[in-house]
Amino acid sequence: MFETIEIRQGMISYGDHMKIILYTDGLSESMGDNGEDKLDLLVEQLSSRESAEPSAIVRDFISGQNSDNQKDDICLVMIAEK
Repeated sequence: MFETIEIRQGMISYGDHMKIILYTDGLSESMGDNGEDKLDLLVEQLSSRESAEPSAIVRDFISGQNSDNQKDDICLVMIAEK
């Protein structure tokens, strides 16, 4: 499936605080026509809300989506520096 994927090794420097948010395409596909815009909003909320539990933000966010037609997996991983 990924025979031609290019992998580059490197380092990323960051300041005092950082979060890395990774997600599968199933998350954006579950949001319909404006999925990318909605996903940008979700990432913004996850990036800016320090006190909220990330799983609660995601659960609240996807609870309003129509899951009847969901054909792909949904996965979101957030790595935060403490």
